[in-house]
Amino acid sequence: VVWFTGVDDVGAVKLAFSDGSGKSFAAPTRIDFGDALGRVDILFLEDGSVLVTWLEWQGDDEVLFVCRALEDEGCVTRQVLARNSSDASMNFPRMARIGHDV
Repeated sequence: VVWFTGVDDVGAVKLAFSDGSGKSFAAPTRIDFGDALGRVDILFLEDGSVLVTWLEWQGDDEVLFVCRALEDEGCVTRQVLARNSSDASMNFPRMARIGHDV
């Protein structure tokens, strides 16, 4: 599961895995870089890893990040998918699988 939290006015994106079909979860891991906006999405891959996307501020830009995460290692790769410097928001980006492609 992935979620956005704003506890004490600090935005954060957290990720936690479950071995028990959602009955219990491992301790959450913070995966953002420190100025998260949220708008998270998660997509499960065939190899047991997940792709997670979220929006974050970098300077005046709204940035869409993706990470590939493993249960035992957390985010193993992160990259920028899009950068928005206009006045319009990226809103709520979503991922989808078509066959083996995302």
